[in-house]
Amino acid sequence: MTRTCPECEQEIGETEKNCPKCGLDLDEFSEEILSNLDRGISIVEKRRKKKTPPEPPPAPKPQPQTKPNFWKALGRKNGEEKSGK
Repeated sequence: MTRTCPECEQEIGETEKNCPKCGLDLDEFSEEILSNLDRGISIVEKRRKKKTPPEPPPAPKPQPQTKPNFWKALGRKNGEEKSGK
C-alpha cells in the first residue's frame, strides 16, 4: 500500500518515514493534519473559481444641457432690435 507525500505528491511506501524525493519527515504529519490541509486547499480552489469579475467603471456623468440662446439663433446680441433700414 502506498501514500502520497503532501509536499511533492510523490508516491511513497506506507512504512517510509521520510519522502525520498523532497526529504519531508512524514512522522510529523498525521492523517488529521493531512485531511485538514486537503480541506483547506479545496476551499481555496473553490474561492478562486467563484472570484467575482471586476466591477465595470462608473457611467460617465451626463453633460448639463444649456438652453439655446434665442437671440444668438437670430444672429443678434441679447435684446438688440433689428434695424429696419
